[in-house]
Amino acid sequence: MDSRNVRTLAPVLTILNPSSVSLDSTFESDTDDIRPLLSPIVSEPDLDTNPTTIERLMASPGDADDDLLLRSLRFASFSNTNLKADSRQSLKSSSRLSFKKYKDDPNRASSSSETARPYIFQINGSKIKSVSQSDMLHPNRNSSRVSLAESIASEIEYLRDLTISQLKRRRFFVVCMFSLVCMVIFNLIFMPRTTLNRDLRRLYGGFKTLDDISRIYLNQLYYNPTTSTYLRFYEENNHFPGENSRAWRKIMDDFSELETYTEDFDVFFGTPQNINIELLGDDWRVDLQSKKVSYVPYSANGQVTSKYVFVNYGLDDDYESLKDISLDNKIFIIRLKDIHPSLIVENAQKNGASGIIFYNDPSDDGKFREADGYTPYPKGKARSLEAINTWTSNFIYYQPGDPTTPGWSSSLFDGRRRLKFPSTIPKIPVIAMNHVHIHPILKKLNGIGPNLGWKGDLDYDYTPGPSQSQLKLTNEIEYSVKPIYNIVTEVPGMLGDEEIIIGASRDDLSGTGGLSSSQPALLEIARGFNELAKLGWKPMRTIKLISWDGSSLGMLGSSEYGEFHAQNIINNCIMYINLDNIHGTKLNIESNPLFEKAIKKLLDIVMDGSMTLKDVYGDDIKMISDKVTDYSIFENHLGIPSINVGFQRNPNKDPVSYQNSEFDDLDVLAMFDPSLKLHNVLAQLVGMFAIHISEHEIIDVTISPYLDLFNNKLDNALQRTPTDWLNRNMTFPFQYLTLGERVAELQTTMKKVVSLGKGFDNEIKLIRREIRQDLPWFKLYKKIRTAVKIKIINSKIKAFNRIFLTVNKNDNRISHRPWFRHLFFAPSMTNQGVQYLPGIHDALENSDFNYFEQTLIALQTSLDWLQRVL
Repeated sequence: MDSRNVRTLAPVLTILNPSSVSLDSTFESDTDDIRPLLSPIVSEPDLDTNPTTIERLMASPGDADDDLLLRSLRFASFSNTNLKADSRQSLKSSSRLSFKKYKDDPNRASSSSETARPYIFQINGSKIKSVSQSDMLHPNRNSSRVSLAESIASEIEYLRDLTISQLKRRRFFVVCMFSLVCMVIFNLIFMPRTTLNRDLRRLYGGFKTLDDISRIYLNQLYYNPTTSTYLRFYEENNHFPGENSRAWRKIMDDFSELETYTEDFDVFFGTPQNINIELLGDDWRVDLQSKKVSYVPYSANGQVTSKYVFVNYGLDDDYESLKDISLDNKIFIIRLKDIHPSLIVENAQKNGASGIIFYNDPSDDGKFREADGYTPYPKGKARSLEAINTWTSNFIYYQPGDPTTPGWSSSLFDGRRRLKFPSTIPKIPVIAMNHVHIHPILKKLNGIGPNLGWKGDLDYDYTPGPSQSQLKLTNEIEYSVKPIYNIVTEVPGMLGDEEIIIGASRDDLSGTGGLSSSQPALLEIARGFNELAKLGWKPMRTIKLISWDGSSLGMLGSSEYGEFHAQNIINNCIMYINLDNIHGTKLNIESNPLFEKAIKKLLDIVMDGSMTLKDVYGDDIKMISDKVTDYSIFENHLGIPSINVGFQRNPNKDPVSYQNSEFDDLDVLAMFDPSLKLHNVLAQLVGMFAIHISEHEIIDVTISPYLDLFNNKLDNALQRTPTDWLNRNMTFPFQYLTLGERVAELQTTMKKVVSLGKGFDNEIKLIRREIRQDLPWFKLYKKIRTAVKIKIINSKIKAFNRIFLTVNKNDNRISHRPWFRHLFFAPSMTNQGVQYLPGIHDALENSDFNYFEQTLIALQTSLDWLQRVL
């Protein structure tokens, strides 16, 4: 076909609305004439020239893989976009043409064979492809491909932006970490040298030094004393055992910074109902029930009618003097002095007493006696004519606490039955009288019986009798199981496995007396600790302040507490401090030898006015366990080293003291303590000692004095060994050694232990130096090593005193007193003092070879264990 005959149709512009599309005209042209139309479309100004997403991505930096993917997407998008642009350009061009030829020639316009068809440029070649009208009218087929490509490109752009954001965050994190490391290194380089004790306090939030704490505590108590307020509260409130505990709990709750709670224990004791005595045939009768003043706890309930006899102090020597007089089934009248009434009651029962009457003879009151011209109380310092002293008759020297639950707590073993007939309470009625009421009865004995040289201040010749008339003694007591209440105030410490306990008796048998009690001093200590706690103080070790109930009945509160919490006390308690009564101006300190040096050091610090306590009261420290009191459960039964602190009566200076009496009141206290300061002084001393022990990393003890005393007492005891015993073969535990060889072995071991004890004290001194040594941070390992040493040393110190406790009741316990388990010391059964090595003493006194060798084996076992510990 001739090129001139080639007929072509120009592209027809379809307006956005397909229904408006029409062909206005057609024209005829050569092929050369349509070449320009088929050339690639050049964008005109009215076309959209904004950069596409792909173009923006191409312009941004990226790696080779990203660029390759983008080129592929751009090519596909370019193809489709050009197709769209081609169509738009063709349509726009056709709209500017005049198709008059078709208008002038209606035949052509109506010919279906010559209908105009648009052409597009094929990208993959130079072919011309005709496009149908439907394709032109539905451009979405091509635009869907464009949209897919654009969405993929947009996703890539989003991912790239996300990656860049992550890279920026990572870069920021790296910079921060690098800066932090630089700051840490800088601070470490210039970090000050510190000591271990300072680090430990900072670790637990404590920023006050021991000196700061001591100064604040002493200033608070010395310049703002409140003991007089507590003493008046004590005098105004009833404090019979088991009663009125809420009033005391309320006053202790006022210490808001401390934790206070009450523990109750069900114990067996009696309440007096009717106590009187009648002298038959003489129409003489005295009702002793008023104010419970004649009540003797645990005395037998009943009535006795019998003749009576005066047995002086009721000691073995007195009964020896009365061996020619029949004592069976007589009522014994006994005057009290130094020996505990429970020991006297036991001895009286053995000698046939059917009942006992106690009284205090004025001749035993020292300087202040009516016979020497002193006026009786309340006008003078001599003994009141109506005063009655009384104590428990429970055999506390065998076992203090509830006699129906010996060695175990009823609260811990609910299903265990109580003893129905305990052997540690009297089987006879016991009452107490004053010397005025007993005088008419004793006068009936004048001239009856031998003159034994006994003397006193009563108008009576002190002959023993027996009487010709009879006494009718009535002692009605209602016995039952009733609760008592211990009130515990706790100062939580940094170390949860170490604690210090401070205790004081709260109850009194008179119900209203008992101002000699140290309960006000305990409240004063709590107040001082509360003020420290307000300033953010937290002791290194937990401190517990406990108000004991039932002490006047025989240490019920403390014994029940110790038996109930026995395992916790053994594991954690490092010391018990008992606040003893205040009966005078003589400072009395009884201590386990472990704390002797620490106490003497403290006496040089605590002031009484312008003088130290050492200057005012001296520094005489007695050995613990010269009596049975609230510390006995800790020291003698559980092996916790203890201290007993109080004020004793000076017979040449202080007025007569009263025990469990309504006359133990504020007026008597003011006679020897006009400013009422002794309770405050006691609080200062004990509180400071508790702080001192608590705030030192190593428990402040010295082993050497303890072991030196032990060695000395052991040598003295073994020297009393009968010569014939030394050559006898041992029978326990079936060894073929003589007793002399066993004694020599024990002495050799003792000397080794003494040497180890000195080395142990030196080791403590070295560790204390390490604690106070300033060290840089890069020597942290030394501090850790020292901290481990501290823990080990403290564990050894806690175990030290418990090593001397007995375990096997058949061979290692003190004869006849299984509750008292300490091999080294126990309360004496014959006088008011300490019995050293009670097992050896009892064996020698009773000539018991088997028990003697058992005691040696027990001591050898304890010393062998101690060698391993030290």
